[in-house]
Amino acid sequence: MSSGNNDCKVYVGNLPQDIRERDLEDVFYKYGKIIDVDLHNANGRGGGIPFAFIEFDDPRLGAIFMILLCNQLLL
Repeated sequence: MSSGNNDCKVYVGNLPQDIRERDLEDVFYKYGKIIDVDLHNANGRGGGIPFAFIEFDDPRLGAIFMILLCNQLLL
């Protein structure tokens, strides 16, 4: 259901192994309307650290996250 507009996507890495899409939505909903959560979770596939791309409806949020959240742990 992704719109394909990478300007609205924010990468979130180094997530806990038991992370769920809902967990990410609960953290990020306050920053804007979430269009899609693309969670790459290696559970059951032999390892790897989960990461996600969160897509918002406002492309300005990508730039805001780069400025405000650089080197800050959200979860």
